[in-house]
Formats: sequence, C-alpha cells, structure tokens
Amino acid sequence: MARVRVRFYGRLVDIVGEREMELDGVEKLSDVYEKLKEKLGKKARLIFEETGEPRTGIIVVINGEAASFRGGKEAKLSHGDSITLDSIDVIQVEGGG
Repeated sequence: MARVRVRFYGRLVDIVGEREMELDGVEKLSDVYEKLKEKLGKKARLIFEETGEPRTGIIVVINGEAASFRGGKEAKLSHGDSITLDSIDVIQVEGGG
C-alpha cells in the first residue's frame, strides 16, 4: 500500500478546503477516489459522478501524465506518487446588441 500526495487546483481548492493532502493505504487511483469521497462527504458529488468517475471538466494527472493514459481509475500507484486534480470550466458567453 502506498502513500500519495493529492494536489488541488482551480475551483477544487474551494470545494476541498485545502490545496494538498496525503492519503495512505492506496494501490490504485480508484482507492484515491474512494478516500476523497469519504473525506469530503456531500461535497464529493461536486467532483465525482455517481459512477465514481470524476465529473466532466475535472482533470486527473499522475506524476505529470494524464490518468487516462495510465489506465484511468485502475492505474497502479507507488509510494510518493503525486496526483493532481484540476478543473476546466467552460463558460458560454452570449452576446447581443
């Protein structure tokens, strides 16, 4: 089981209430997701879908590489890995005159 550092950026800092946390006892990215859901309680629904996957617009990176390239939530983790969660918000601007 590994100990990993999870960093938050963008609006996720406001949701989580901190920029960084360490999580123990994880083997896969899905373990990180579960531990985050436990810690965040109801706020977790702002980050995760009911399926357990991150919501659209949430980017997950493991040691600088997109998690999707490492197997998604099944990606294996090692002690000291760095997981980053960031958000991309798309705002539709309507104009007129």
